Amino acid sequence: QAGDFAAAVHALLRAAIASWVARGGAAPLHLTARELLRRVRAQAVPVEDLAQLVGVVERVHFGGWPADRAVYDASRGHLQQWEGACRTPK
Repeated sequence: QAGDFAAAVHALLRAAIASWVARGGAAPLHLTARELLRRVRAQAVPVEDLAQLVGVVERVHFGGWPADRAVYDASRGHLQQWEGACRTPK
């Protein structure tokens, strides 16, 4: 609501990680998003949407790319798809 889309996309990634944990996946605090992607791939869960979220957060937070409403909206769509993948039984 405040227009801080950089913080908002980071919050979406945190929500994606929480969905993985709720599914029963492990996500230790020291784990990076890239390491989480490797773990998810190893368990044969579709990772495309999670990878998109990780990429956006990396570009915004480490690459200095601007985040705007369009980036946020696309990221929100990836989160919704990822949450659906997390609801699929192991």
